[in-house]
Amino acid sequence: MLSAVSSWSPQGDGLPANRPPYSALSDAGPEGPSEDPLADLIAELANFQHGVSRPGRLSLVGTMLQDNTAPEVLAHYRAQVVAPRRGRIRAVLDRAQRLSLIDSDTDLDVAVTLCTGSWYGRALAEPQPPPNWPARTAALVWRAVGGTPPETQTHSSEPTR
Repeated sequence: MLSAVSSWSPQGDGLPANRPPYSALSDAGPEGPSEDPLADLIAELANFQHGVSRPGRLSLVGTMLQDNTAPEVLAHYRAQVVAPRRGRIRAVLDRAQRLSLIDSDTDLDVAVTLCTGSWYGRALAEPQPPPNWPARTAALVWRAVGGTPPETQTHSSEPTR
């Protein structure tokens, strides 16, 4: 568990010496932007799903939310893992807005949170993600911000619990 520990970094950065290498936890994300921001959003969410589904990753998120997690550790995790992902998602939505593919007055701060926050809410409710989670989530967020996704098969015909 990541919390205050007795062994501190000799670099004097205030972080535990035995901290995990957060740069290794931060996924680089998919290749650069394409001509299709919605496709880029789907790719980013697929990359997120892959990363957060690795062993120990979801529990690490839970650890970061614990009251006893050292503030310095949480700040480092946010800077190295959370901020880059949110920045890439925000860049996709900003580009879609500039291209007039989504509403100009939409709340992109909340939209970014919906993209990954839905994963954590789902993980608490059930162990397995729904089929085609990245495309389904992207389509839902896209509609929420005023976009019109192409007519594609984005959900399973089987009901979810």
